Amino acid sequence: MNYGGSVISTEPFQLGQDVSGIGRSTLQQTLDQVLADVDAAIANLPASGMEQGRATRGAAAALKSRVLLFCASPLVNGGYEPSNTLVSFGSTGQAARWTAARDAAKAVIDGTYGAYDLVGNYTDPPATLTDADVTSYANTYFNIFNQHGAWNKETIWGIQYSLTGGNGNNANIWFGPCGYHNWGNNDPTEPAVRQYEMSDGTGFVWDKYNPGNQELRTATAAELTADPQRNPYVGREPRFYATVLYHGAPWQNRPSDAAAFDPYNKAQTGHFYNNDGTVKAYGVDTRQGLIESWNGTKNGYYLKKFMDPQTVGQYYRNTNTWVEFRFAEILLNYAEACIELGGADLQNGLDALNKVRNRAGLPDRVTTDQVQARAWVRHERYIEHFAEGHQWYDMRRWMTAPTVIENVYEMKIKEFTNGNMEWKLDKAAMPDARSWANNKYYWIPIATDEMKKAPALVQNPGY
Repeated sequence: MNYGGSVISTEPFQLGQDVSGIGRSTLQQTLDQVLADVDAAIANLPASGMEQGRATRGAAAALKSRVLLFCASPLVNGGYEPSNTLVSFGSTGQAARWTAARDAAKAVIDGTYGAYDLVGNYTDPPATLTDADVTSYANTYFNIFNQHGAWNKETIWGIQYSLTGGNGNNANIWFGPCGYHNWGNNDPTEPAVRQYEMSDGTGFVWDKYNPGNQELRTATAAELTADPQRNPYVGREPRFYATVLYHGAPWQNRPSDAAAFDPYNKAQTGHFYNNDGTVKAYGVDTRQGLIESWNGTKNGYYLKKFMDPQTVGQYYRNTNTWVEFRFAEILLNYAEACIELGGADLQNGLDALNKVRNRAGLPDRVTTDQVQARAWVRHERYIEHFAEGHQWYDMRRWMTAPTVIENVYEMKIKEFTNGNMEWKLDKAAMPDARSWANNKYYWIPIATDEMKKAPALVQNPGY
């Protein structure tokens, strides 16, 4: 999934062995070997009863589902270098690969390898969510990633952490705001934030109040009272509140040296202004903050999703589980494969997709149009799996990377003493220039050191 066709050896290499003539196998040969290994694991592992953290039959089956979905996708089915057998299966046989991906996911869904299900309620949500409803759905989703002790029924496999022996993880200090003496890594970008829907399942529209202006939003205190959704962070879907720390989002109690700057324990990714436009105070979670600044967000947001509200990242490591495979992924794998097969399978795909949406408090998607259904399932994967490591593979296998990768700009927020607000995506402030300049990026190059050891290896295209 990173390099394409690999070197395959079913016997251990010997010290001093001549590897100069060893070459790469084709993508098909590599897939065949991976599936043989995974099927052997499925046949020999128990469905349950293993010490938590060790792989079960379900973990192997989930891996099989993920691999087969990748191998059914456009990138390796004629979308790129179709005649290069190291990175492509060619231009035929894609329907059979979608069928294999569908069936692999369905076997997990049917409980063949263990009993898994979504946590929470995935019946139809209320037509209008109350604030309490949004909080409940958000907590259900957030707690998937904040598990301590026994895993819930959605977790198929993950990394188990314990402070015993120093085996903790660093989520809070890595991702937390600088006003908590954390490091502010992996911050969501503005385009990502805009992908999250409203709580009724309609799309978020940045320029709703000023059509055509995609960079600036303003609201007076009176306008916010009359319509709170003039604030772009009000009225959004539950997963937004479980994933993103935005200006005004509640978070932990401040450390003692920051408490005087934030008595409300809410993220400050914007600045505070006097009514005449002069700065009253810099937000403590910005790169101008008075607690720490070197580690502040560069774009106006922090990642909440994997942090633990009970862990003080400045001093302590996390013990919440990293979830590698979960049932929601399997449902969306199945949904995508069914939608790509179309016909009678399309509704089965939408049914699986809608379980994930309903669990998140969002209404069903309804269509008979395959193109629309494809767009919806890709959107759902982006939101449901945000920051879990799937997007790198999804944007490559769909070949959407050139339109997805874009420059990062700073969201500048002004909160005035009189209650007026301003949100500005400043195109003049670009902390990170990004582009997909060359299609060679679809595959990682074989390292030069490896090529020198084994000159018969063939480099990936474009390098």
